[in-house]
Amino acid sequence: MPRALFIGNSHLATIKAAEENSVFPASYVGYSFQPNFNIDAYENTATGDGLQLPLDAPSDQVELWQLTTGLTGPMELAGFDVFVVVGVLDPPKPWKILAPQQWLR
Repeated sequence: MPRALFIGNSHLATIKAAEENSVFPASYVGYSFQPNFNIDAYENTATGDGLQLPLDAPSDQVELWQLTTGLTGPMELAGFDVFVVVGVLDPPKPWKILAPQQWLR
């Protein structure tokens, strides 16, 4: 069976803690840290029930959207109970904010 090693910072630790302690399946939306794109650049769908990329999104962002969501178009938000934005947070160790202490090792 193939094995994967992920190397990263506190963002990675947050995802790892959530994965180990999840009580429901997770979906992902990725966004690039670029001067011309961040999470604020996403748009609501015309009907207001989803999230989509703007038409002028950079090609790297389009690729990242497809890799993380598995979609080429908008993502419907119906059915999601929790939304977590993983990013640079203050104080350090943001995974401690997102999970009860008894979940952490």
